[in-house]
Amino acid sequence: MRARCRSRTSMACAVSFTPSLSRPSTKARDEFMTPNSPQNKAERVKNFLSLERNVTAASGAVFLLGLGEELWKKFLPKYLQAMGATVPVIGLFGTAEDFLDAIYQYPGGWIADRYGRRRAFLLFLALACVGYLIYLFGPSWPFAFVALAFAMAWQSMASPAIFAVIGDSVPPNKRAMGFSVQSILKRVPSVIAPLVGGWLIARYGIRAGIRMGLIATLVIAVATVFLIRTINIVHEAHQSINIFGVWKSFHGRLKRLLISDIFIRTCEGMTDVLVILYVTDVLHIQSRDLGLCWRSCSPPRS
Repeated sequence: MRARCRSRTSMACAVSFTPSLSRPSTKARDEFMTPNSPQNKAERVKNFLSLERNVTAASGAVFLLGLGEELWKKFLPKYLQAMGATVPVIGLFGTAEDFLDAIYQYPGGWIADRYGRRRAFLLFLALACVGYLIYLFGPSWPFAFVALAFAMAWQSMASPAIFAVIGDSVPPNKRAMGFSVQSILKRVPSVIAPLVGGWLIARYGIRAGIRMGLIATLVIAVATVFLIRTINIVHEAHQSINIFGVWKSFHGRLKRLLISDIFIRTCEGMTDVLVILYVTDVLHIQSRDLGLCWRSCSPPRS
């Protein structure tokens, strides 16, 4: 009898003890889910900055390729001058750049809607790489205009696609933060890369320095392909929208804002591509300081 009771008691203890081994205590769960845990902190930062996976991949692609382009893009007027282009030709090059930047936006958005975000990014990147190769191997300045038509595919056509990725992936109440983070990442390369590009030019000369920057951009473009391929957004066919219909849907105040922006950008375009020529040819800034000319992205202030 005693042995039987002891066995029953031990079995009861085992049964009562088993749940405590298989189920964590409430205190342990609370400590694991505490707001101060690294997992929760990282999640809060990710949600605050709207760093959704597709948005992060698309913004990273814009950042990477921008880092390559900014190595040489600001110095293209000086490169054209070294290849024999006159100042009016360089001014025409700036006009063509702004014109393509404007008209490429609409087909860029249409392609992103028609064929999907990832395919659109890959197409724009391929076209841009063709332009980089023409810049790299073009024997004279007229080839720069042909290269520009291809290279602008990424800068201009990809802009509507990145906005579409944010719109697809981020809730409406967090899209402003998503646009802000993307804008910051897009502008960081314009602060860093021209300094490196200016150093290359000062060390190896304008032609060799620009070509080294172009080679680096092509290498970065290969890495950008792998980043773009991680974008995974279900493609849905969208109904085509007439551009005039979009204009009619704008609020009157927005139309006036756009018109004022046109005037501002017209004034900027009058000096944009010529600033670096003024700094180097008129002010005679030495080539070792050429990297500081990254400020040519904005007109001089009085």
